[in-house]
Amino acid sequence: MKDCMKRILHALETAGVRDWSVAELKNEGAELYFVKKQLDTRRAKDTTIYRVTVFRNEDGKTGENTIKMLASYSDGKMVSDIRDAYTAAGFAMNPGYGLPKPVKAPLVKKEGPLFELPLAEIAGRMAKAAFRADTRADSFLNSLEVFANRGTVRVVTSAGTDVSWETASVNGEFVVQVKEPEDVEMFFLFEYDTLAENALEAKAAEALAFVNDRAVAKKIVPSGKYDVLISGENAAEFMDFYGARSSAMMVYSHYSQWEIGQDVTGAGIDPLDLTLRATEPYSLEGVPMKDRPLLEKGVLRTIHGDQRFAEYLGIEPTGTYEKSSCDNAGTASFEDFRKKPVIWPVMFSSFDVDILSGDFGGEVRLGYWFDGEKTVPVTGFSISGSLIDAQKTMETTTDRYTSKKYDGPFAFLVKDVQIAGE
Repeated sequence: MKDCMKRILHALETAGVRDWSVAELKNEGAELYFVKKQLDTRRAKDTTIYRVTVFRNEDGKTGENTIKMLASYSDGKMVSDIRDAYTAAGFAMNPGYGLPKPVKAPLVKKEGPLFELPLAEIAGRMAKAAFRADTRADSFLNSLEVFANRGTVRVVTSAGTDVSWETASVNGEFVVQVKEPEDVEMFFLFEYDTLAENALEAKAAEALAFVNDRAVAKKIVPSGKYDVLISGENAAEFMDFYGARSSAMMVYSHYSQWEIGQDVTGAGIDPLDLTLRATEPYSLEGVPMKDRPLLEKGVLRTIHGDQRFAEYLGIEPTGTYEKSSCDNAGTASFEDFRKKPVIWPVMFSSFDVDILSGDFGGEVRLGYWFDGEKTVPVTGFSISGSLIDAQKTMETTTDRYTSKKYDGPFAFLVKDVQIAGE
């Protein structure tokens, strides 16, 4: 064991805590900051954080509390913080539950450019990919930040678990700007679990086109009902609804009435096939994770969750998933959907899907209005609807979209969405 891990385990013993879990999170990073195309700042980081969870079991009830620790802490501070956390765990006691079954395994190593190339090279290649798109005369990349990260996670528990694995990702943000006919800036985030140079180049090129169109967009959409294309990360928000509603926590708390074998989508035109994707071999509790079918033709196949709520429901703990894939082949291409009247909102002030009601909506900063022949950039309207109702007639594109948390159709065609406009 590493010295700091030994010290934490000794502090737990000294504090009299019998049930605990410790996650060691090591991370190295390379960071690049650009102003326009000039490198302004270069940084490297190397951090290790310990996530210590203590469990208090009394009279058939369990309370827990999680704190963070650093190697720089003194032994006395570790013991003091753990005792304080254990005391705080007693303020919110719940029905009793235990720790996951013990698992011991060697370090899980991963392959691929994010795990093999120098971090500075990864960040540099992603920056070059973004700037390859910066060729327009009317709009430009105002700033770019790229972060390449790689590390290891180790989970040790009082139940006997000791597992570890490698992690890596690349993420960042950029701002695109146009000066004429008005000065407009737009902000974009990106995050990938692969060296997605082509994807970032395409995203930057799309953003540069979007900001140019935002400068000339008109507030001309009348209020009414329209067919709408929900795409990209907004499509990912749609699919997150199904993951949230099928979680053990939501089911146990009776916020969701979904059951295994239930058709939860209403057997629509293009019934959803969803898969929960295990991006890591274990959860931070040390639960082994694997890909699991979530929906098959709209029928629920998995209720998923951490140890606590899985134990309450009497089901297998699965860990907490951060990524899903929609495996529908699609009913038509994105271009085919644009051959009929439809509105495609691409930038929202905020796009939200309520996990309790299924209601969705947001204020649109930029959209495109297709009438079957011409395309008009539009702004100054909002959309609202119910995913519960929309899923019965919703269709998917054959075009695909991939990010760190979602892989699936690029867009969903949602019919009869209410628009509040002019």
